Amino acid sequence: MDSNTKIQDYAAAAKKVGYPEVESIRGDLRALKTDTVDLGRHVVADGREKLTELAANAKDMAKDEYAELSNLTKEKSRVLASFIKDKPFQGAAAAFLTGFVISMMMRKR
Repeated sequence: MDSNTKIQDYAAAAKKVGYPEVESIRGDLRALKTDTVDLGRHVVADGREKLTELAANAKDMAKDEYAELSNLTKEKSRVLASFIKDKPFQGAAAAFLTGFVISMMMRKR
């Protein structure tokens, strides 16, 4: 037996005994139930709104970070290209040593 049925049974028994406040309490319970459902709907709607706002903010932040990293990568590529043009032998030696060090590190694993 659920709680709603119990309340109705108590209300019916009290009505038979002759308590006039029962109808008032019954109306209050209906109003409380309606208000609780409405509150739940508002909480869900507010949660969805906040989640949508947070998702939009995260998307904007990701776009900004991507643009910043893209610009930084382009800038560093230009610096590296100019270094290689100015000093081609040092650039080749640095690339060779970097590859050698990485291969040595991979062998130890």
